[in-house]
This record gives sequence, structure tokens and C-alpha cells, in this order.
Amino acid sequence: MRVAYRARWLTADGDVIAQTAGTALPKNPIQTDEGHWRDVLEVMFEQLVDAYDKAQERREKRVSQR
Repeated sequence: MRVAYRARWLTADGDVIAQTAGTALPKNPIQTDEGHWRDVLEVMFEQLVDAYDKAQERREKRVSQR
């Protein structure tokens, strides 16, 4: 199982804060029980949080350089 995703975070005014896209694969690809899809979703959410954090770091760096 794999999940392809695309995410975009917006401010209340509709400005884009961050965006990302990717594919989440399970940490254990040979797992076949019910935990398999949970593992894939866990990986996806970890990737989403990581992408948001990196975008925030870049944004803060740009603001501090002004």
C-alpha cells in the first residue's frame, strides 16, 4: 500500500503558508495485517509535519534576514 498526497496550509486570508506533495510507504513493507494501512498513514502524517516545519523555518529565516 502507498498513499500519494498533496497538502497546502493557508492563512485565514487565503495566503499559502506551506505546501507539499509526496508518497507515503509503510515502514515495514512486508507487513500485511490491519496495521499496514495505519503504518502508511503514520508515515504520511510524519512527512506532512516535517514539510510544514521546514516551511516555517524557511519563512522565519526570510523574516529575520530583513
